[in-house]
Amino acid sequence: MGKNEAGVPNAGLHLSLRNYLVQGALVEQEIYGWMEQIQTLYLKLTGEVASLRAGKVVDSERAAELSARRAFEVDKLRQELDESNKKAKRLDEAL
Repeated sequence: MGKNEAGVPNAGLHLSLRNYLVQGALVEQEIYGWMEQIQTLYLKLTGEVASLRAGKVVDSERAAELSARRAFEVDKLRQELDESNKKAKRLDEAL
């Protein structure tokens, strides 16, 4: 952590760094949300394209199952991100 000339911790620098990390975590969460939406749309579209090519209707059960699996994976990633953010916050508070 930055210190001034007298060796005293610089609270302003500390707060700026903490705000930067928190803001980065929020942006990261928003990007994951966008990625989840894009991936869901991509899977839906590729399923429809394959269906049209084969002259069949997409099996809604299979699509729902695939979507549920993807949602589980995204939830798991979000939990890992939350745990990482909590660890970062605890380390930040320890400073």
